[in-house]
Amino acid sequence: MHYTDVEPVQRPVRGSLRACFAPRILIIIAGAEIAHLKVNRLQDVDMENRIERKSEVLLKPVPINLHCTRPQARRVLLLADFTEWEPVEMKRSIDGNWLLQVNLVPGNYHYIFLVDGEPQLDPHATGSVTLDGSGPFSLLTVS
Repeated sequence: MHYTDVEPVQRPVRGSLRACFAPRILIIIAGAEIAHLKVNRLQDVDMENRIERKSEVLLKPVPINLHCTRPQARRVLLLADFTEWEPVEMKRSIDGNWLLQVNLVPGNYHYIFLVDGEPQLDPHATGSVTLDGSGPFSLLTVS
């Protein structure tokens, strides 16, 4: 909107021509600011939605296969922070390996195998760590 599009105030005004148009111009400017704020808010919501969708993709669970090579074992359990340290029974395959598939979102995880009741680190793990003075535990990094 231009100054020529605004009707002057119909009252005697002392001062400049700008004073004649000032009340209506302020309303127009205020309206434009509100519209600008609404556009910014819509853009913020759109950005939040894009970040949320991206994080959903990034945090999508990934199937992870854990295996323990102990063919002589009678029973192998997995204890892990992603199972809240509750034991989970692993399945014995035909070749004697013990297998378990878990779905994990990207991050770092700690676990240990219990082979016939004895703790055993995973030689295929990313590494090993101690937690709160106990351990060691195998480290699994999912990306």
